Amino acid sequence: MKNYDLIGAASGWGAKKRHTELSPEELQKFFLQNNLSWKFSSILKSEASILQTDIPVGMPSLPLVTSFCERLAQATESSITNHKIPLIIGGDHSCAIGSWSGIVKATNSYGKFGLIWIDAHMDSHTYNTSPSKAFHGMPVATLLGYGEDVLINIGGAKAKISPQHLSLIGIRSFEPEEEKLLNELGVRIYYMPEVVERTFPVVFNEALARANKDTLSFGVSLDLDAFDPKYVLGTGSLEPNGLSPDDVIPELQGLLNHPKIAGFEIVEYNPRLDSNFTTAKVIINILDSIVA
Repeated sequence: MKNYDLIGAASGWGAKKRHTELSPEELQKFFLQNNLSWKFSSILKSEASILQTDIPVGMPSLPLVTSFCERLAQATESSITNHKIPLIIGGDHSCAIGSWSGIVKATNSYGKFGLIWIDAHMDSHTYNTSPSKAFHGMPVATLLGYGEDVLINIGGAKAKISPQHLSLIGIRSFEPEEEKLLNELGVRIYYMPEVVERTFPVVFNEALARANKDTLSFGVSLDLDAFDPKYVLGTGSLEPNGLSPDDVIPELQGLLNHPKIAGFEIVEYNPRLDSNFTTAKVIINILDSIVA
C-alpha cells in the first residue's frame, strides 16, 4: 500500500456553521480514546480561530479562506513531493480549493486531473451567484477556473480541473445558476434519483472511469452531507434522501492502491453537531476502507 499523510484541515471560515474548525483536534482525541492507529501527520489551523473572533460571511472572510487554502495547497504539494498520498480531513469544503490546487501542482496535471465530488450540493457558485456568500459553496467553480482570482490562482494561475474529468455524485440541493454553469461546461452530474435508480456502485464506477480517462491522476472529495441525515448528523448542511454509508464505503475499498490515485478528502465534519460520535465512526470506516 502507498504511504499517506493524514492532514487535518481545521477550517471554518468558508461556512456559516463554523465549528468544522474543531474537526481534526476532536477526531485526534477520538483516535486516542479508542486506541486507533490513525494519527494526523499535521493539523493546519487558520490565522484566526472562530473561538476567538467573529467575522461576517462573505468578502470579510475571504483573506482567511485564501491564506488557509494557500497553506493547505503547500501541505498537499509537499506530501506528493515526498511520495505520499494526502488524505485531508476537514473542515468546511472551501478547503478543497487548497487540497486539489496543491495536488494538481505537484503532479503537474493541470487540466489532466480527474475528480469525483461526492456531495449533496454542487458547490459551483461564484460570489455573484451565491445566495449565502459562503465560500464553501464555491470550490467546484473555483477549481474549474470561475470565481475569485485570489482563490483560482492558488497553485498556479489556471484552472485545476477540466469539466470532462469531473463528476458530481449525490446531488439533491442546488440553485439554478450553478446548475447552468456545470451544464454549459459539460460536467457529469449524478443527481440522487439517478443514483437510487442505477445504484451507487454503478455510478461511482462510471465516475471513476471518467476521472481516469485521458488524465494523469485523480482524487475523491467526499462531503459528509452526501449521506442521509439518518446515518450522519455531524455536518452543517443536512439534506434528506441521501446516500447510505453501507452503499458508499465498500466501493472505496482499497482505493489508495489505485495506480493513479493522488488524494482523498473527507470534509464538513462538525463535531458540535455529532451524536455519540456516530459521524466520527463513519469517517473512521471510510479511512479504514480506502487504505485496506
